[in-house]
Amino acid sequence: MRHVESLVVLYPNSAHDIVELVKMSYQSEKAFPVSPKGSEHSLYGQSQVADGVVIDMTGTKVSLQKRKEPVQGPMGSYMDVWGGDLWVNVLNWTTTYGLAPKSWTNYLYVIVGGTLSNAGVGGQSFIHGLQISNVYELDVVTGKGELKTCSKEENSELFYGVLGGLGQFGIITRDRIALEPAPESVVLIHLIYIDFSKFTKDIEHLISLHEKPTSERFDCVLSSVCWKI
Repeated sequence: MRHVESLVVLYPNSAHDIVELVKMSYQSEKAFPVSPKGSEHSLYGQSQVADGVVIDMTGTKVSLQKRKEPVQGPMGSYMDVWGGDLWVNVLNWTTTYGLAPKSWTNYLYVIVGGTLSNAGVGGQSFIHGLQISNVYELDVVTGKGELKTCSKEENSELFYGVLGGLGQFGIITRDRIALEPAPESVVLIHLIYIDFSKFTKDIEHLISLHEKPTSERFDCVLSSVCWKI
């Protein structure tokens, strides 16, 4: 268990607050460390910073300010969300419009910017790819305190560096995520295996159906293993 003491915790009201903080550190004679914090699920304590400033990205106020209605564009349906929004809140919001993110993590109580800084693996990844493959545009605060919009076409090097970049290239403050029609109901099937070889064989078969029509494949495949001690 890793535990360190931070000097200050910043609760931003907007991306501008983060810009000013990072810029202050960058322009100081002695720069101080800054780290964003989501719902505290980092594996090695990355959201902790000794003798520095932690940015709490999960503020409800800023999340509600940034939450907008989904948009139908040339690329398809999408919605802009705050980087500190929980995926469960994004899902609940989009389903009111009959839409849902194309790809999300199996555990939804993590922030959007956090999973996009890693990869975002989930039960739909075998169809739509990782979460980082279902993002159209980002707003990022760079290490110099600059707020930049990036996409495949604009500031593409920053775009691809931030997605899956483990937070080394900037802090994600806005995410334009891809949406698709949400089903009105789903069927959940549980299968229990005692033969690991059959288990992996069937998982591989289900994943191999990803190019089939919706009526001939599963939209989500999850698996877990229980060890007997």
